Amino acid sequence: MAEEEVEVEEGAEPEPEDAGGKTKKKKLLLGGGFVGLVAAGAIAAMMAIPATSAKRPYAGPFTIALFEELFNCNIQEQGRTRFLQMKPQATYFTYDPQYMATRITDELYRAEVQNTVFQIASRKSLDDIYGEVNTAIFMEELRDALDPVLFPVHIGDSKLPWDFDDDSGLRPGISSGKNTFRGRIEDHVLNVNPETKELWVNDGPKSPYEEGELDVRLITAGGEVLFVDVSGLKAAFSGSVKVGVQGQIIRILPVELLVQ
Repeated sequence: MAEEEVEVEEGAEPEPEDAGGKTKKKKLLLGGGFVGLVAAGAIAAMMAIPATSAKRPYAGPFTIALFEELFNCNIQEQGRTRFLQMKPQATYFTYDPQYMATRITDELYRAEVQNTVFQIASRKSLDDIYGEVNTAIFMEELRDALDPVLFPVHIGDSKLPWDFDDDSGLRPGISSGKNTFRGRIEDHVLNVNPETKELWVNDGPKSPYEEGELDVRLITAGGEVLFVDVSGLKAAFSGSVKVGVQGQIIRILPVELLVQ
């Protein structure tokens, strides 16, 4: 039997030979090849991404009494003078459990804690202090104000915040009380270029400095402010040094809170 010739109209696409014919097989092969290329590209991209180094976590929580004896101050209540006393405790995280043992030996620390609590407590009324909600708000206000006092910014491996770093000779600037930078010290670096006389945090904008400056103002990439003292900067130092805080207050507990 002679084969029947099938006439195809000009411009029309030929039909596949059958459901399992060569045309469909070619499509499957092409589709499989495309998927393989995508998968290979994804694997290559994943391999090209550098692994993120694990960050050192805080230890804790720990707790410490903010005062050896009862804190007390006067408060005003409807024209009357009342007497507030308490012995608040701080619950906190830190890298080194011995950090606060060193911190409380600093005379500046004790004075700053006393002044910070007084500035807040002395403005309170009886209604501001008592009651489940009001007491919680009072303690939160103390926590936010005391966090940079208990855990100020350190530079390098200094034991106390005002110590000069042994490697770089840097320390926090005299306006450090105005710092808004609160990054963890294990996660951030302060960079120094002695040739251009510039400082910068991580990959943030560079700030110029002059030799002997006590208060160089830096702005981080996130807009936070950091003050640095370069008066002790070592001439041979060039590179980076750790910068940041050593811990964080979780909450303040109102131990022995009483108003008379």
